[in-house]
Amino acid sequence: MTPAGVDALERELGGELERHAPVRVDGVAVDATLRPGDGEALALTLRALGRHGLAAVVRGAGLHAGLGNPPARVDALLATDRLAGVDEFEPREGVCHAGAGTPMASLRARVGEAGWEVPIDAPDAATLGGVLAAGVLGPRSLRFGPPRDAVLGLEVVLGSGERTRCGGRVVKNVTGYDLAKLYVGSLGTLGVIEGAWLRLRPQPEQTRVLATPARDLERGCDFALAASRRVSARACALLGDDDRGYECLVELAGDAAGVEHDARALAAEEVAPARLQEPVRLQAGEGPADLVVRLAALPSALVPAARSLAGAGAELAIHPGLRLLYARWRRDELDEAAGASLLAAADAAARAATASLRIESAPPAIKRQRDVFAAAEPELRLTRALKTRFDPQGTLAPGRAAGRT
Repeated sequence: MTPAGVDALERELGGELERHAPVRVDGVAVDATLRPGDGEALALTLRALGRHGLAAVVRGAGLHAGLGNPPARVDALLATDRLAGVDEFEPREGVCHAGAGTPMASLRARVGEAGWEVPIDAPDAATLGGVLAAGVLGPRSLRFGPPRDAVLGLEVVLGSGERTRCGGRVVKNVTGYDLAKLYVGSLGTLGVIEGAWLRLRPQPEQTRVLATPARDLERGCDFALAASRRVSARACALLGDDDRGYECLVELAGDAAGVEHDARALAAEEVAPARLQEPVRLQAGEGPADLVVRLAALPSALVPAARSLAGAGAELAIHPGLRLLYARWRRDELDEAAGASLLAAADAAARAATASLRIESAPPAIKRQRDVFAAAEPELRLTRALKTRFDPQGTLAPGRAAGRT
């Protein structure tokens, strides 16, 4: 951000702008953070950014900051930590409303007191708005579905500063319901989520996490697919690599009799629930030089794709029930040549499996080689049209969406 832009924005917004040492967002240095305290302040902030021709990236807990293409520019971070709290909760109806900056741990604790759970698989430290904007999938998405399935309604502030609402607190209030699904997974490039109405689920009577080693990749995939079809299976993933071997993790949840029946049928060892964070960490990448790609394909095509990627030295997290395969290469350093070689291996595996591929995590220099979404032209046209309609000035993370839009 230019000094003039910082000064002008600070004069206009006062204490809502905080200067700090530069932090990097996908390789772009940012030295200012905006912290609006409510929805109206958020709208004023976005209007001010537009007037000064500045661009911002929305930030919750920062756990999904590396998703998408590197932004073309970032003049400020727009933090949602002051837009937090569960302000409405109806235990009899199983719905609640929370601000975008609400940590998932706080949200789960609040509704859990009344016997409900939030059907979104995300780390406790993540914020609700960040999880919805990222639209990421976790192992429990096998039964929870994607994050958008839990959303009944959203309050969203567009790049122009216009405050909007879509959907509502009940399913039959369908006005704008599909529009809410558009914002979920848009990485904050179309609007800033202010708050959300969520549909909750009753807590299961019993939950158990099981683990069993696999003799080889192919048999492990077969076991994982069969396990994911058990009535009480809520999560199922095959993890490992050719050097260390493979292990299948399964979470069972539901009535006690059903869980016990499926546990006996699977004949696996019970392990700590924290083990289910292993595929989450693999999918996100744990180091700045990690390369992670995601392939989506039919379960029958995942096995040969997995074999090909394992042969290229990748660690794998395979979710047959979700039709997804994640491959991670850990590196202390990853230069452009090495990155191109690994991506070529991933491309070959995707083509052979007729799978779609996207880059989940990579160093910025690698991500600048190509569009991480590898979107087809019809999708690119739609993405550009949506960006023009919802954020015509390019205030929100320009360049981050498909096609570097």
